Amino acid sequence: MKPCNLIGQNVVKFRGQFNWSQQDLATHLQLDGLSISRESVANIEARRQSVSDTQIFHLARVLKVSEAELFPHSQLVKPK
Repeated sequence: MKPCNLIGQNVVKFRGQFNWSQQDLATHLQLDGLSISRESVANIEARRQSVSDTQIFHLARVLKVSEAELFPHSQLVKPK
């Protein structure tokens, strides 16, 4: 099955730096204004769910990283 997003593995990594469970991350995202469940966080991390630009914005803000840091470096398009 083809992955539905590029950021899942980095969400896991950055969540781990806070020692948060998937439920903890979902709660922080909800407090930041994003309606999301623990199941959706799990699906994003497993790359079974697509991620919207709004979700990327909230994930980056809650995880205290830039939006670009959520993406694997090998997947980023380098400016000319």
